[in-house]
This record gives sequence, C-alpha cells and structure tokens, in this order.
Amino acid sequence: MPSHHILVVDDDFLVRSHAVESLEKAGFRVVEAFGTAAGLAALKDNPGIKLVCTDVNMPGELNGMDLAMSVRAHHGTWR
Repeated sequence: MPSHHILVVDDDFLVRSHAVESLEKAGFRVVEAFGTAAGLAALKDNPGIKLVCTDVNMPGELNGMDLAMSVRAHHGTWR
C-alpha cells in the first residue's frame, strides 16, 4: 500500500521529532522542516506532499497561519 507524504513544520526540535517519529511508525513518509521558510522550500522540493502539519507560533517573518494560507493559495502549483 503506498504511503502518503506529510510535511511537519515546527521550530521546536523535540515536538517536531516526536511528531515525525509517530507518523513514520504509522506508516507515513514524512518530510520535516524547521520553520516556515524551510517548510515552503520543502513543499517545492517534494511535490508528493499531501498534508501539512504545522505549528502556529513560530519565529520569523511568517508563522504557521501564513504557511497554511500559502499552501492553500498554491495547492497543486508547487510542481
């Protein structure tokens, strides 16, 4: 059975690691990113991502809500 790609974006290493480990144990292929800029780059580099799991409060220019809005606006055009 093919596994779905999930992107996990979080600035907290322990939270991100736990989420990635749990999702991988459940059989998902996971890409992880530290922060929204890395999350956007990961989306462009991994067109098979079907779900984004992000923290809301992250440092930097963009937060998790900004990332979610960007994903929504560009859904299907990352290729």
